[in-house]
Amino acid sequence: MSEIEVLLGESSAAAQKIPQFRSRPQQIEMARAVNDAIATDTGLIVEAGTGTGKTLAYLLPALASGKRVIVSTGTRQLQDQLLQREVPTALGLLGSNASVALLKGRANYVCPHRLDTSLRLGHEPVLQAELRRIQAWQARSRTGDLGEVLALEERSAVVPMVSSTADNCLGQRCSHFDSCPVYRARGEANEADLIIVNHHLLFADLALKEDTIGQVLPGVDVILVDECHQLSALLPAFLGTSLSSRQLLEAPRDAMRELRLLGDSDGLVLNAAARLEEAVNELTRALVGAAGGSAPDRLQQPAVRALVRRIDGELAELAAALERHRDRSLDLTRCCERMLRLSDRFATLSEPVEIAGQVQWFEVRERGFVLRVTPASFADEFRRWLDLAGATWIFASATVAVGGDFGFFQDELGLGDVRAVRFDSPFLYEEQAAMLVPDQLPLPSSDEHCERLVDYCLPLLRENRGRTFFLVTSYAAMAEVAHRLSSAPGIGSICVQGAMPRGELLAKFRTSERAVLVATYSFWEGVDVRGADLRLLIIDKLPFLSPADPVLQSRERAYRQAGEDGFRRYALPRAAIALRQGFGRLIRDEQDEGLFVLGDLRVFSRDYGVVFLQSLPHMPVLRSCERAVSLLKARPAGAGATGVSEGDDAEGRGASEHSSGVGDSLRTSTRGETLG
Repeated sequence: MSEIEVLLGESSAAAQKIPQFRSRPQQIEMARAVNDAIATDTGLIVEAGTGTGKTLAYLLPALASGKRVIVSTGTRQLQDQLLQREVPTALGLLGSNASVALLKGRANYVCPHRLDTSLRLGHEPVLQAELRRIQAWQARSRTGDLGEVLALEERSAVVPMVSSTADNCLGQRCSHFDSCPVYRARGEANEADLIIVNHHLLFADLALKEDTIGQVLPGVDVILVDECHQLSALLPAFLGTSLSSRQLLEAPRDAMRELRLLGDSDGLVLNAAARLEEAVNELTRALVGAAGGSAPDRLQQPAVRALVRRIDGELAELAAALERHRDRSLDLTRCCERMLRLSDRFATLSEPVEIAGQVQWFEVRERGFVLRVTPASFADEFRRWLDLAGATWIFASATVAVGGDFGFFQDELGLGDVRAVRFDSPFLYEEQAAMLVPDQLPLPSSDEHCERLVDYCLPLLRENRGRTFFLVTSYAAMAEVAHRLSSAPGIGSICVQGAMPRGELLAKFRTSERAVLVATYSFWEGVDVRGADLRLLIIDKLPFLSPADPVLQSRERAYRQAGEDGFRRYALPRAAIALRQGFGRLIRDEQDEGLFVLGDLRVFSRDYGVVFLQSLPHMPVLRSCERAVSLLKARPAGAGATGVSEGDDAEGRGASEHSSGVGDSLRTSTRGETLG
């Protein structure tokens, strides 16, 4: 019996120590593949379907290897889950005392210097009370992780007042350096055998290494990238140059903050800062019409160019006004340096870029914009990063292949020579799920599509008594769906993304009567709702990128120039992977059942629809609402909920303890109607 089977087999340590554990061949085979990759120092790409238990399958061989390992996840929530749940389980199975460190970006930690200065400045009573609460928490916190502060929202106005950024951190010159949670966490990471990070931190660190200006993470032997399907969309932010409106606004605010502490109210600085803030806000409003990203031609419109020139001038005036205060404090010295860098970067990013292979674009976000220049293709640069790290790279996800083909992921990241393996989910989707594609809807391009889809789904929502995720592809659709559902009779609580912190929203969904959660892409992955709490999933349309997206346009143009079909090589596989992620919210356990509604007829009416169908699990398909309602009617009433969490892997634990019986109704109600 191999070591992996001893750990994960039917009579294994896992079977003895993990409640409801069930040995799964897919998990054992994946663990062997990861073990071989580490032992031979060769890269590996793994697709492990939901329920495989992929986290244990890579953690056990990584920890058993005795090598130093980084595990990178998609979100901070998944980092915490690894530290609190999966890693202790793996260490317990191995009987290992390996040291573990969790490391997040600096904005997640309290900055003692900024907290102190914020308290000294004084604020209105409510805000000052919040600062005092954070001060009291800091005194007893071991980590300084702001995620520990109860009821502190991520978007709270107090967070930037008590945390630092790479722009305003004083580093070793800070009087609080010896007690700084950021550098304490980095010191712990430097000594740890296993370091848990997120993708943003990992790739920001690699960018630093490439520029030879420093690094955050220590050298390691193995880098495990979980949720690796996110990389295609994430990497452009790190492989290019960017500047946000937040950076343009925070520098003068930090300068004025420091002058207030010195008892100085320099009118020149105050006026220049006010004019800059006004100009940046005007530019934000001018760019709002291109939400989701836009090509550079919008930056060249006369009204926008006038604002760009105005910001250029205000940046120069503010830098000159601050210069005479440069030596009054370390913070002001830092502010002067920041203003000069910001001025140079803004001038570069706001002018037309005519370098071959570079794409100029911008994003509009809830609170501002980001200007970017990124490579049209980043395969070569990413491959350099891999070589620079000097480690064995292992990439894992439940959704990285398209129709069983890894070509898209490999081509995008320059990994054509890396071994790729696939392990199917142990779930029986043919019995656990069914898919409904309405035959009475207009195409998604129609102005009536969203309205008609909501109306079509109302009988399903009522029959299902809520317990539904309604996932959409835009903020506009999210607002319209939420509005229409809120006025529809027989619909219960509407939980809308952004109305409250993510964790609170999921808790409200679980506990509210007939709840419907309406959300965009941030809820398409990393959310694990099992059992009777979620039995209906609706996705408004196939999740293609906007045709106006400049990166999409650039990538498709490059493929066309090479004589290939850009749509099928880039846009189509990205959309197929995204749809798989969205569908993955529905079936999270071996005894889960549910109905998936896709409000997009193109999956059958367009020739490319077969790519989506082949990428989804094989399951029955319905075309009428009446048949779907009949299926839902057959579900036993009063099936108990099994909980809700954030995460994306069922760790081989076996079935949840909730009522079943829908499998039979699925088999009966959908016989003869299956995906081909």
